[in-house]
Amino acid sequence: MGTLHIKKLRLRAYIGFNDHETDKLQDVIISYKIDYDSREAAISDNPALALDYKAINKNIIALVDEKRFKLLEALTHSIASVIMTYSQVKTTTVDVEKPNALRFTDNVIFTLTLTRDA
Repeated sequence: MGTLHIKKLRLRAYIGFNDHETDKLQDVIISYKIDYDSREAAISDNPALALDYKAINKNIIALVDEKRFKLLEALTHSIASVIMTYSQVKTTTVDVEKPNALRFTDNVIFTLTLTRDA
């Protein structure tokens, strides 16, 4: 089992439910970790056998661009669900950061892990 890390994908999202949040794009920072069986790809050095993380990243960008979210939890779950559509993925852990969401803090981070049932 191998683990792929994508760190600090910086996007702008419609996220929040307070009046000052609903109609303005806000920064979000997305990091995710994917566990998948990478043995065949590693041994063969064949890109066709590797997880297509470029496609996953594009799908995450499209999701954030196309939807509005009230909760950080909902955005994080939606991202994890996109990642889990790839059959090679066994487990994913997604962190979504919302910078400056609370006074006197750098950011608020929600983390979610999804695992494929055996």
